[in-house]
Amino acid sequence: MSPDDKQKKTNLWNYLYDYKNRFRITSTLLVIILAILFLITLRLTFFFVNKYHLDDDPSGNIRVEIIKSLLNVLVVVIIGTTVTALFEAHQRNLEESKIRVQTKIKSRNRISKLYNRIKSSRRELYAEGLRHEEGIVSGNFNMGQIELNKNEMKKINDIQLELEGMAEVREKDDSDKQIVPYLRSMESYLNNILDEYKKSRQELKNKGETVSLEKFPSLIEFTSSPKVDDLHFKDSNEAVSIKSWKRFKNDFSNSYHIIMGI
Repeated sequence: MSPDDKQKKTNLWNYLYDYKNRFRITSTLLVIILAILFLITLRLTFFFVNKYHLDDDPSGNIRVEIIKSLLNVLVVVIIGTTVTALFEAHQRNLEESKIRVQTKIKSRNRISKLYNRIKSSRRELYAEGLRHEEGIVSGNFNMGQIELNKNEMKKINDIQLELEGMAEVREKDDSDKQIVPYLRSMESYLNNILDEYKKSRQELKNKGETVSLEKFPSLIEFTSSPKVDDLHFKDSNEAVSIKSWKRFKNDFSNSYHIIMGI
C-alpha cells in the first residue's frame, strides 16, 4: 500500500470514528432524557390513578386498563420521539461532516494553487537566466531579467500575503493550529526573497545591467537546481548551502496532509 493510500485510509477511519462518537453521544443523551421523562410520566400516572378512585370500579380493573392504555401511548410517543430525534441528529451530523469536507477541499485547493503559482514564478525566473550554472553564480542582470524580476516579485508578494492571511486565521482556530508553523515558514521564505529585492530595487532601477547577480543569493537559491547542494559566488568567493527551497516544498507537503487529515 502506497503512502497516499495509507493516508486516505487513515483519514477515512478518523472521519468514521469522529462521526461514530458524535452520534453515540447524541443517542446516549437522548435515551437518558427520554428515560427520565418516561419515569416521571409513569410515576405521575400511578399517582393520579391511585389518588382519584372511580366509584364504579371497586375491583380496580378499569384503573389497570387505564394505566395499560396510558403506558401504550407513552411507549409509542417515546419510540416515535426517539426515532425522529435520532434521524434529525443523523442528518445534522451528515451536514456538519459535509461542511467540514467542503472546507478541507477548499483549503487544499487554495494552498495547492498558491504552490503552483510559486513554481510558475520560479520557472519563469529560471528560464530568463536568473540562476546559477552548476552551482557557480556570476554575471550581472540584463534589462530583460530586471523587468521580469520586478513582475515576478509582485506575484510572489501577493502569494506571501495570502499565506500570511491563512496563518493568521488558523492561529485563532484551536482545531487548526498545527498547520500554522508550516504556513509561517513558507511565508517567511518568500519574505526573505522580497526583502532582498526591496533593498536593491532602487539600485536595479538606476544602475541596470551593472548590478551583480551575487547580490541576490535568496533569489538565485529560489531558482536553484535540486541536484546542487551549494552556491558558489565567483567574485566574492563565498559559498551558500541550498536548503530553503527543499524546506519550502516539505512545508507545503506537510500543510497539504494536515489539511486533509484534520
